[in-house]
Amino acid sequence: MAELDRPIQEKDQDRLGRGPFVEQLTDALVDKNTRRSSGLVVSLLGAWGSGKSSILNLLETDLKDRYESAIVLRFDPWLIANRDSLVRQFLSDLGKILAKDHGISANASKQVGKLLSDYDDVINVGIEAAGLLPIPLLPYVLKAGKNALKKTDKTLHELKEAITKEIEQISYPIVVLIDEVDRLEDSEVLEIMRLVKAVADFPNVSYLIAYDVDRVVEALGASARNTEDASHRGRAYLEKIVQHQVFLPALFETELIEMFRKEIKTVVSEAQFPNSRYSDDRYSKLENAIFPSLIRTPRDLKRCIGVFRTLYLMVEGEVNWIDLLGYATLLEVLGENYLRKRPEAKLLQLLFPRFSEKDRPDDDHTRIEHYRALCFLIRQGTPPGSLPLRIVREVFELNSKELVGYFSDSVRTGQFDDLNYILSYHYSSFNDRDHVKFWTAFADWCRKPDRSVPTSQDPRVGYIEVVESSFRSALGKSPQLSSAALQIISAAANSGAVEFAARILRDQIWAHGLFGHERRHDFDKIGKASDWERFSKDFGALWKQEHLNSDWFFGSWKESPVWLLRDIGVWDGACTQRLDQLTEDEPAFEAFVMMVFGRHYRIDRSGVETLIGWENFARKFKRLQEVRTSRPLSNDIQDAIKNAEEAVMARDAQKTDDRPSGTDQIA
Repeated sequence: MAELDRPIQEKDQDRLGRGPFVEQLTDALVDKNTRRSSGLVVSLLGAWGSGKSSILNLLETDLKDRYESAIVLRFDPWLIANRDSLVRQFLSDLGKILAKDHGISANASKQVGKLLSDYDDVINVGIEAAGLLPIPLLPYVLKAGKNALKKTDKTLHELKEAITKEIEQISYPIVVLIDEVDRLEDSEVLEIMRLVKAVADFPNVSYLIAYDVDRVVEALGASARNTEDASHRGRAYLEKIVQHQVFLPALFETELIEMFRKEIKTVVSEAQFPNSRYSDDRYSKLENAIFPSLIRTPRDLKRCIGVFRTLYLMVEGEVNWIDLLGYATLLEVLGENYLRKRPEAKLLQLLFPRFSEKDRPDDDHTRIEHYRALCFLIRQGTPPGSLPLRIVREVFELNSKELVGYFSDSVRTGQFDDLNYILSYHYSSFNDRDHVKFWTAFADWCRKPDRSVPTSQDPRVGYIEVVESSFRSALGKSPQLSSAALQIISAAANSGAVEFAARILRDQIWAHGLFGHERRHDFDKIGKASDWERFSKDFGALWKQEHLNSDWFFGSWKESPVWLLRDIGVWDGACTQRLDQLTEDEPAFEAFVMMVFGRHYRIDRSGVETLIGWENFARKFKRLQEVRTSRPLSNDIQDAIKNAEEAVMARDAQKTDDRPSGTDQIA
């Protein structure tokens, strides 16, 4: 895997097939017949980020592979701290690398190294004395120069001739690779060119200089009077120094896209990546939004992948990876927006479809058009009060008792809503978990723990509605959960979570259109209709008997199980009579009113008739109205009384005969 925004180092990292081009560069720098340097100065031209440094790395490797004793000097003037002495540093580096030579020409190499040291001293005395240092320091420079000149009795010309003579004795090629010239100041660019042309113009030494030609031409022509003269002067200067100008091979868009895909696969798994560009429409749209306007060079590409990799590690699983890739690209190109004519608009519309007012929100809630995923991305981690998906995966590993404790903790810590959001919209992330254990524990946690007559609404009345909604949504996200649904219903019902089981059974009665009911398309069909019909009949018969023989009705927060019995046709006069008996005393009837007309009530007069008979209800309700001022009732019961008055009693007072058709009670 290539490092972020760094040139490649090895041949096996070359994803653009530059091997033949590198070999041709080697042939230009080294004569294959004599196996010595050609003495040419070759320029490698390309824009910033186009891959020049990578080519130099591959070239160095190729030179050493093909010419075992080759001496290759990498000189990067950009890395030199004191760039006032570029010439001195170059001569020093060349001398050091020659001194390390242990080949058949080692003696000549070491002699050249010594001569280069003297050559360096003499050259730099001249440079400093010429005014590159302040006048007050000149006496000290002249003194240092006098000491330097004592080391040799040769003139500058004689030293260069001596170096030339010794270098000619070296039987293997010497190649100097100079990079990052286009990053230098104007005066420094000129210094490098003077170095190559005059100071270090030795035989058996070839140079390859990599730069952006426009930038170097600008630097070399900086002293011209106008822009046109500057360009002419700069190019003329280059022509005197460089024998061959070689452009980087043209990079086709298809190559860059293929490289892009391979880099993506170093971040996301192979299974997540589409088999082809056209197998995932959103990925295809993303590529079309990015290429060729936003990513134009390998450096652009690597920088975008670098941002993508970092963000992916921070929010893996929480944010759709295609959105994350688009967002990373957007972050990278925004800094260069002044150079572009709003090409990012296409990418913005892809990431946030609502901007275009054409596409409906995606059902994939890892898309950053959804609030939760966007929060994770902006936070670059877990926002306060949120649950990472990895934590929920770990929750599935808890045993049943631990799960019940965890659900209570999630309410206390304010993470209950996010837990249910994850279960509703990200359940495909948990396909390999124990669905039966988890949902049975969840249903058990929010069920009514006993059959006592309630005097106020328990918070779990609301929780069971949320849990049912989460389960219903999760069924549509996970085939594995759907396959286990009946097993979950059975386990929940047997553990006492009758209300949860009844709610889900009713959903499927309406989804499949069972027991003579017209099918409702707002419920998703799960599994086989015959299985749901059988389960509904079996549990309906069991629950009817429990109702007739006990206070089973008060074992739930709401009357949902009764509506299941009504839906399958087993709720009859005996059932109505039994409920009338159970609600005869005042506290029990008050609890009944609260259950039926309390939180999210959805019952009308016909529903009352089904439950306990209208006359029975009217008589008891009138009694409740008379006593509610004489003794304290909870706010929940008071609210339920008000709801009942508005929903059914007002119609009776108006003596209307138009009885509503009755809503399908899904509390």
